[in-house]
Amino acid sequence: MAVCGGCVINISGFALHYKNHLNDLVQLYLRHDLLSNSRVCGKCGRDVQLLVNNSRNRIAFACRRRVDGGGECGWYVSARKNTFFADSRLNLYEIGYFAVLWCILPKPLSPVVKLELGFSGRTIVEWCNFCREVCVAWVDANKKQIGGPGVVIEIDETEFGKSKYHKRRYTEGQKLIGGVERENHKNFFVVPVEKTDKETLLAVIKDWVLPGTVIISDCWKAYECLEHEGFVDLRVNQSIQFVDSDHGNRGKKSVLPDDSLVHTLNATNRWKNMKHGSNSIPGFGSTKVHFVGYLAEFLFKSSFPLETRVHEFFKAASVLYSPLH
Repeated sequence: MAVCGGCVINISGFALHYKNHLNDLVQLYLRHDLLSNSRVCGKCGRDVQLLVNNSRNRIAFACRRRVDGGGECGWYVSARKNTFFADSRLNLYEIGYFAVLWCILPKPLSPVVKLELGFSGRTIVEWCNFCREVCVAWVDANKKQIGGPGVVIEIDETEFGKSKYHKRRYTEGQKLIGGVERENHKNFFVVPVEKTDKETLLAVIKDWVLPGTVIISDCWKAYECLEHEGFVDLRVNQSIQFVDSDHGNRGKKSVLPDDSLVHTLNATNRWKNMKHGSNSIPGFGSTKVHFVGYLAEFLFKSSFPLETRVHEFFKAASVLYSPLH
């Protein structure tokens, strides 16, 4: 079967076309490599084709090869084994529909899931975590350096989870360093760190930013090392102004176009979206242990439009939970 090269999956369409239509649903999962159409028999080594049992809502591989003595081989295994659907009492439609809702809907997700699927709060939390595991693996697999000679990147730091006046139970503060290309906001990085000293900052930038990049930052002292590490360093003093019309070059020849200003507003907007957008990271009620998952979820959802997000999620899930392994 041909692998899906790109498709649009939405909430109403998924419910309309795949609820109570197991064969069509299995075909959808096969096109996205979430399921395998065949496996090798664990007893006789023969290729066994996928069987779909509509009456029991099950999929399996069952070897019926005749063996010596006139009987069948008898090898049997669930087709869900070692896949995204393994070890769950939920059926294939319920898991897929939850993934669609998780990919598309803004938070909070629980009220809609309880209404549409009748999941308990515990089940919702568990499957949200499973989906975030897919995102964590996707982030690790798709890491790439951004910037390059002449490319402008804005870099900034922030911290999640510190409660003001102790009015809410916020998680222990989590520091982040992030950067975004000024001309292509799809190219960005966000890294959780334990501290924001010079050594940590430089290690993150060298790991994520190509040499020769024009880096715009605030006037924090730790950034003073950038010019000696192969980067062009421009800064704006945010305690005085958020935009520097003098290119912040401190007597240096400007490396920016004449109509460009030195600021980190794009990086600041990225933090704003992470804290208050539709896919925001919760600043309270969670711990630092879960923060990486929430961050990966934000990065994944920010990388794809709603129209193709479910398709991309299915692809990412098929890599992490390959049915062929």
